[in-house]
Amino acid sequence: MNSLFNEHKIDYIIHGDDPCLLPDGSDAYALAKKAGRYKQIKRTEGVSSTDIVGRILCSVKDTEGGGDHTSTLLNGDSGERCHSQRAQISQFLPTSQRIVQFSNGKGPGPNARVVYIDGAFDLFHAGHVEILKKARQLGDFLLVGIHTDHIV
Repeated sequence: MNSLFNEHKIDYIIHGDDPCLLPDGSDAYALAKKAGRYKQIKRTEGVSSTDIVGRILCSVKDTEGGGDHTSTLLNGDSGERCHSQRAQISQFLPTSQRIVQFSNGKGPGPNARVVYIDGAFDLFHAGHVEILKKARQLGDFLLVGIHTDHIV
């Protein structure tokens, strides 16, 4: 397992919270877990983990030379797959019930300081996460308006 991580420069194996078992019933990720190199993410209905991984791979930058690993990761296709992935528009339209699942269900109190921020946020972008954290610190209740990529 260590040779797999070292040879291919893999930091972690990431999988959703659904079980992944081998034919004998054992955990497919047991070795990665034992090595401390397994990360589990909560699955979100309507969001494709394949699309998420594709976005991650398309945004990987070479930390040494500033180059892009995309063509290497995508078997030498010169990044064409990444460009076509970015051009696709998500067909996922959240319902109000789905949106409420991301809320804590509470509105602002009577004297609460409400902070509003809007944008097209990418939660894989550290800067976007940081600005949302800072906005939250400015008040008692954070209201976030979301714009589609197409609008921006």
